[in-house]
Amino acid sequence: MADGGWILSGNVMANPLAVFRVDGSAQIGTGHVMRCLTLADAMARRGIACLFLARTLNDGLWTRLERSGHKLVRLSADGPMPNMAQGLYGEWLGTTEEHDAWATIHALEAQASLGRLFVVVVDHYGLGGHWECILRARIEAPLLALDDLSRKHVADILI
Repeated sequence: MADGGWILSGNVMANPLAVFRVDGSAQIGTGHVMRCLTLADAMARRGIACLFLARTLNDGLWTRLERSGHKLVRLSADGPMPNMAQGLYGEWLGTTEEHDAWATIHALEAQASLGRLFVVVVDHYGLGGHWECILRARIEAPLLALDDLSRKHVADILI
């Protein structure tokens, strides 16, 4: 995307930032975090700074991410309770997709000094198309969703 400044002459833009929205715990599991950590480590080796945003992250995963050298921000546990339509995955999220999307946007604004947003990666069963629509309308970076459920997404890339 030469017009957006993402890739110029095969080189990544100056000060690129990849953001990962992921949670992990005994209840949620750790696979989402570990997949994203693997991707973040590969990006970091190529000069891309990585930021993890998490609402629920057990102490072991928090420590693991801290030791990786990536920046971490814990999203506030406040917000409206998930609605019944969100089911078990909404319980894991702990709030509505809309509230989480806005918390993510505010966290991105607060961390803007880390670099220019290169990509937002989301790997979370509680976040789907509605969350992606809100972010997509307010950020100028591709969205990459990692998901193994049959759900609607509006991400630029779905794996």
